[in-house]
Amino acid sequence: AFSAVSDAGIIRVEREACVEVHKKFETCTSQAYEDYKAANEAGEDGRPDWLARKSCNYMTAAVEDCGNMLIGVCNTEDEVTKLKDQQLKGILAQLSSSIAEWDSEKCPAVKSHVDRMKAEQTEAEDDACVEIHNKYETCTSQA
Repeated sequence: AFSAVSDAGIIRVEREACVEVHKKFETCTSQAYEDYKAANEAGEDGRPDWLARKSCNYMTAAVEDCGNMLIGVCNTEDEVTKLKDQQLKGILAQLSSSIAEWDSEKCPAVKSHVDRMKAEQTEAEDDACVEIHNKYETCTSQA
């Protein structure tokens, strides 16, 4: 019985810790957005690709920096990386179509996402090739 009460207490503490982490994450993303709005209101700085740079800064702050706050008691690094990739996937499509000077290679947060997606695609293709090869081997050995 003591163990069950103890486990329940641990679960409650972990849940409370996760609620607190999520609140800090929300505050962080709100601050990232406020910083982005302030940069937009300040206007161009005379350097090239201003809108792309400010958008990259915002995504880095909101997705990468704030997202990293979620790693720990509540989420593993892999879980948070998947969440980031989901966020970036949607944002990337919008940025690519709405910002003429957008270049994913110039934004480290997005470049990491694109590289992960390419690696996953290559891995899936490799798996498919292995499966086809195995089927071929099975078929020819039975012929």
